[in-house]
Amino acid sequence: METKEVKRKLIAKIQEINNPEILEEINRLLSLDLVESDLLTLSNEQAQVISQGKKDYEMGKTKSNEDINQETETWLRNG
Repeated sequence: METKEVKRKLIAKIQEINNPEILEEINRLLSLDLVESDLLTLSNEQAQVISQGKKDYEMGKTKSNEDINQETETWLRNG
C-alpha cells in the first residue's frame, strides 16, 4: 500500500475515534518519531557515566536534594 493511501486510512480512522485516551496515545506515538530525530548521540564516556549513575541509584548510593544543596553551598563558600 502506498504512503498516500496509508495516510488517508489513518486519517479516516482517527476521525472516527471519540475516546480521548486513545487519541492521546495516538498523539504520543506520532510524536515519538519527531522526538527521536532530535535525540542527541552520546559519547562512550557519557554513556558510561549514565550507566554508572543508574547502577549507583539501584544500589541506593544517592543523596537528597537538600544534602547536595548543602554540599554545594559549602563548596562555594570555601572555594
